[in-house]
Amino acid sequence: MAKKEPVPGEFKLLPSDFSFLWRDCKRCFWLKVKKGHQRPRGIMPGIFNVIDSAMKTQFKGMQTKTLSEILGVEFPEGMIVPGGNVRSGPIVVDGKRTGMYITGKTDSMFKLTNGHIGIPDFKTSNLTAKKVEPYHNAMRAYAFCRENPEDWKVRSVVDIIGLIGYNPTRFAHAKDKGPEYGFLGDISWWPIEWGDQGRLDFNQFLFEMAEVLHSDEPPAIGNSTYDGKPCEYCTYRETVRGMEE
Repeated sequence: MAKKEPVPGEFKLLPSDFSFLWRDCKRCFWLKVKKGHQRPRGIMPGIFNVIDSAMKTQFKGMQTKTLSEILGVEFPEGMIVPGGNVRSGPIVVDGKRTGMYITGKTDSMFKLTNGHIGIPDFKTSNLTAKKVEPYHNAMRAYAFCRENPEDWKVRSVVDIIGLIGYNPTRFAHAKDKGPEYGFLGDISWWPIEWGDQGRLDFNQFLFEMAEVLHSDEPPAIGNSTYDGKPCEYCTYRETVRGMEE
C-alpha cells in the first residue's frame, strides 16, 4: 500500500497517538505526523474488540443514576448514548495558528439533562492511577474537539471525562444461560481533570507538540522518549540504514 503523504502545513493528530506514540518517542511521532512514516503495527488480540463492543452495548441507554449505583460514584443526571466521530477546528495556541487539528471517534457519551455532555471511554484492564495517566491527554483531546469543533453548530460543553475500567478476574458459568460461560470481574470509574486546570494542562501539551512539529528536523535519538531510553524503533532504523550504506 502506498504511503499517504501528509498535506503540507497541516498536522492531523489522533488522540490515540497522545497516549503512547508521543510518550514513547517524539521522533517517531514527528516522522508519522509530518512525513507519513508509520511505525510497524503491533498485534492486538481480537478479544479486546469483542469486550469493548459488548461493554458499549451493555451500557447503551443506561441512566447515569444507575451507573452511579453500580460504581458508587455520583454522576450528573443523564443517559449513556453512542459516541461518534469528532474533529476540532484549526488549533490556535497563545494566539498563533499551529496548523494542527485533532480527529477521532469516541466510544460513548453521557447526554446530560443540563444540555452538556460527558465522555467516558472503556478499558479492559485492572486500572491504577499510573495506568490511567497516559490516557489523560487523549481523553482531553476528545473533550477539546467537542468544545472546539470544526463545525461550530455542533459544539458541546463537556462537564466530565474519564475511563470505565473492566477487570476480568474469573471465568464462570453464566447462570440461567444454558452452556454459556464468560469472564466475570469488577468495573471502576477513573475521572480525568477537565476543569480550568485540565484545560490549561492540555493547552500546554498542545504548545509542546506544536514546537516539535514546527521543527525542520525530528528530535534526536536518545532525546525523544519520556524515560530517556533510546527508542528501539529509531535504533533499528538507524542500524539498518548504516548496514545499507
